[in-house]
Amino acid sequence: MGASRAKTGMSQPLILTTLGAAFFFFSGATGCPTFPPSQPNPYNYNNTTDPTNGGATTVGKAACASCHPDYAERVEQHAHNAFDCEECHGPGSNHLPNPFARMLFVDLTGAQTCGKCHGKPTETDAGEIRARDEFVDQNQQWVELRASGGHSSFNCGYCHDPHYSTVNDRPRGLRNECFACHEDQNMALHKGKTFSGVDYVETLTCESCHLPNAVLKDMVMPPDVVGPYAHIADRQSHIFRLSGEQVDFNAFLSDDKMSVRLDSEGRAAITADMVCLRCHNSVSLPTLAFTPERAAEIAANVHLDTVLNQKRLRELARQP
Repeated sequence: MGASRAKTGMSQPLILTTLGAAFFFFSGATGCPTFPPSQPNPYNYNNTTDPTNGGATTVGKAACASCHPDYAERVEQHAHNAFDCEECHGPGSNHLPNPFARMLFVDLTGAQTCGKCHGKPTETDAGEIRARDEFVDQNQQWVELRASGGHSSFNCGYCHDPHYSTVNDRPRGLRNECFACHEDQNMALHKGKTFSGVDYVETLTCESCHLPNAVLKDMVMPPDVVGPYAHIADRQSHIFRLSGEQVDFNAFLSDDKMSVRLDSEGRAAITADMVCLRCHNSVSLPTLAFTPERAAEIAANVHLDTVLNQKRLRELARQP
């Protein structure tokens, strides 16, 4: 986890860093960051609004690396290595002569950096999440997050450090995992469990369910891998919000299957066949294989941590 804290007795606010500036704060022992921050401490960046850096010109990645070799090394392990630093921080010619003036763009919202590549804006509606072949189309993390309900105000940098790869350096690539905010939440009967597939073992985390493989890049998981009911692709979604009422992907998508269905508040909800049935299918877990209907019934109250509810869920899970 990118940051940790004791549940009680916290005398100082926790500073959670993002985009090179520590600007998310916990005000006490519990709770999530407030938005927006009043000051991007401890770095007082002079430019958080002008991506041109006062009309500067580009200097190239090598010039950036000459002063910031540590960042250059980090990014080499990241998919972002395909881009120059100035793609996100703006042209650097005004920064080089006087670096301490900090005349270099830092995007505190992510809208002009993360959203530019991970938003895939459409010609008709910037809030639309496009679908392809009955899944979310790739590279839409920004608009997915905006449709995630309780996480919709988050900046990508709250969870991610854009300079580290979550694949090659997860401990530093993820600044904060789910329990940084949801410290009192339980693992919904999945704590300590592992999921095993062909040449694949995964220790289950919050992301195993709340960042499900509902995004299509290259391939859809076939029935001989995930059973006849599961609807699973090959990339994680950033919608987070799951449905315990709707039972299959048809309710997740619009009627024409060209976009994700949003409610009156602009929220999406991923259905049980795209979440639970990745593991609970007749191939991977035949003794606890669910139909979409049974999975949705269990998922609706799976985090309710009472003895009676946990007993009921276990009974439901074992019914034919």
